[in-house]
Amino acid sequence: DLASNALGSKILSFSDEWFADASNLLVPAAPIRRPGVFVHSGAWYDGWETRRHNSKLPTSNPTPSQLESEAADWVIVKLGVSSGRIRGVAIDTAFFDGNHAPEIAVLGTFSDDDDKIKADGYEGWETVLGKYECGPNRKQAWDLGELTKAYTHIKLLMYPDGGIARLRLYGLAVPVFPEAVDTVFELSAIGNGGRALSCSDQHFGTKDKILLPGRGKDMGDGWETKRTRGEHVDWVVIQLGTPGEIEKIMIDTANFRGNFPKEVQVFGTLRAGDAPAPGGTEEGVWTEVLSPQRAGPDKEHDYTKDILKNVDGKSYSHVKLVIIPDGGISRIRVWGKRTVLSLNTNLRIQSQTSLHRRPPLRQLHPTTHPSSPARRHRQPAKPLGSPRRRMRLGRYQRPQRSRSRALGRVWAHSQEYWATGWGLPYLFNEVGAFGGEV
Repeated sequence: DLASNALGSKILSFSDEWFADASNLLVPAAPIRRPGVFVHSGAWYDGWETRRHNSKLPTSNPTPSQLESEAADWVIVKLGVSSGRIRGVAIDTAFFDGNHAPEIAVLGTFSDDDDKIKADGYEGWETVLGKYECGPNRKQAWDLGELTKAYTHIKLLMYPDGGIARLRLYGLAVPVFPEAVDTVFELSAIGNGGRALSCSDQHFGTKDKILLPGRGKDMGDGWETKRTRGEHVDWVVIQLGTPGEIEKIMIDTANFRGNFPKEVQVFGTLRAGDAPAPGGTEEGVWTEVLSPQRAGPDKEHDYTKDILKNVDGKSYSHVKLVIIPDGGISRIRVWGKRTVLSLNTNLRIQSQTSLHRRPPLRQLHPTTHPSSPARRHRQPAKPLGSPRRRMRLGRYQRPQRSRSRALGRVWAHSQEYWATGWGLPYLFNEVGAFGGEV
């Protein structure tokens, strides 16, 4: 989720936030309700809500400039990553019923000048998602078909006014690397394209959090595995944002005081081109970079080149962190120098010509699945399923499904739609845990 404030995304400016702050749009946690609670501006809402009576009506099929010219409240989000390519947009109007936003649209731009973007008359906006209806007290998601071009800022338009609980922008970070190849920087950071691909277990905390910026705010802001008995190790595989020569590794056990690992160990491997990502238990592909080291509670553990091995003159595209025998960590950071290789990675930028020929837009929801990938791409752009099967929760109550059925349904759906659309938001509320990629 490129819009998450956990990545450092923030609100740059807004038209109005009289009833509820625009910053609530970027909170990773699901919205909550506090009935009967009132503040100076009115009833308390977990979202962004503006004043009434923004009167001018929108037009149909507007251009980006027309989208901005219509009467609408708006908010500009500066992405926490250097830039990002968007694949899916999700809007949640949880608990906004009667005061929800009737319609929304999303624009994007690429710029390093915040003041220029905030100025009236800025003409650099491009349409990411056209104008769509936004119903009360429900979630809606749109699969854009493929990744957009890279954007640094997003503008959410709400026609003409009202409230929205959450905004999610699913996609990939597009890093901006230092021009000098000998510059040491964090290869594993999400903002630089790092991704946690797989792990042995994430019973208490998910693998994706260990690449977030900053130290974890609590024990839930990290990766933690279940208790084990006997000989055992847990592991997580991380794809670096770019292949590089490792200079330093830091493993942080912040807030893990009685459940930190006994020892930590790190391996590395280099995968070129479109070769599949290595598995955590795959043999013969991993090179030991850090031998088992004793770990301590609530502490940053730094490992420099005098402790590391097999790093001089060697490049790695993936690292595997092993915790012995189990436990939890808050963060891992891998610093190094970028290696210029002829690698065809998943983060390559497509030509602008191909980006403008998108497949039809698809609106997603969690209860309907296309019969096959081939058929999915041939179907016309329309909401999936019949109105009776769409997820429209009148009081925002969760469906009474079993935990295992919900998890299986979300896992299949998030895999099919690459963690865009309904995969992750549905998992937030249905299962109560974040089980997909950030």
